[in-house]
Amino acid sequence: MFSRGFAGSKIVSLTNSVLYKKRLLKDVLEGNVFPAIRNDEMHFYCNGGRIFSFDNSFKTHIKYASILRHCGGSYILEENLSKIKVIDNFIDYYERIKENCSLYAGIEASGVYKLLRKNSYAALNATDIIVLDIEISFSSKDMENSQDRIDLLLFDRKSSTLKFIEVKHFSNNELWSREGTKPKVIDQIKTYENQIQRSQSEIISAYIEYVKIANELFGASIKLPEYLELSVPLLIFGFDRDQLKGRFQRLLRDDGSLESINYYAIGNIDDINLNTVWEKTKKL
Repeated sequence: MFSRGFAGSKIVSLTNSVLYKKRLLKDVLEGNVFPAIRNDEMHFYCNGGRIFSFDNSFKTHIKYASILRHCGGSYILEENLSKIKVIDNFIDYYERIKENCSLYAGIEASGVYKLLRKNSYAALNATDIIVLDIEISFSSKDMENSQDRIDLLLFDRKSSTLKFIEVKHFSNNELWSREGTKPKVIDQIKTYENQIQRSQSEIISAYIEYVKIANELFGASIKLPEYLELSVPLLIFGFDRDQLKGRFQRLLRDDGSLESINYYAIGNIDDINLNTVWEKTKKL
């Protein structure tokens, strides 16, 4: 069953934590950190990585917290190795942990993060079309994959409508196949659409709960979701003008590879406007 929730006792625990009060909350409200409500857990994303998760206490991946303190510069002498210590708290080394997130981020995750910074539901300057959730997992019907994971969930505050979006960088192999054949991403999106079709009432109910929690935590004043688009558009980014006129036109647009789905393509994701994405990817 697809669900979203965060127990009241955990909300109290989160909001009373020093890391949340001194570091995370400010970044959340400014759009620098994106909070995603899971099943009785909160995940926080920054610079293309999941910087923290919270379940009555904070944790982060070892690669983000692998920070040496008091090492005296960029180089370490062998004779000084015994004096090196790892960090002993998240608060004092918060900015360094954020930097490490960017070092390990993939190209698509970095692109998605740029969308989050401008359009997070929790940010004080939230727009009409907001990003409500990311990395949304459903139980997969495919024996090779335990989870189907969709990149983005948008929400139109005016129409109270949810829309899932799949995001691919131009270099992703799942976009490409021989001329006249359909790329892997098409089957991927059709699988997502089947999942959404089967679970639409559960999804809407889950995000009603999600929005209630978001409003309580961040004072977001978001209307409750009422509708869900059943198609999953594809957002393609990260190409230049020559690639658009060459490989994109020949192998994606002109040969009909994408004709069965809605898609929106933009070279520089920094220039994206989610209102335009929403309008250009309306249901077929």
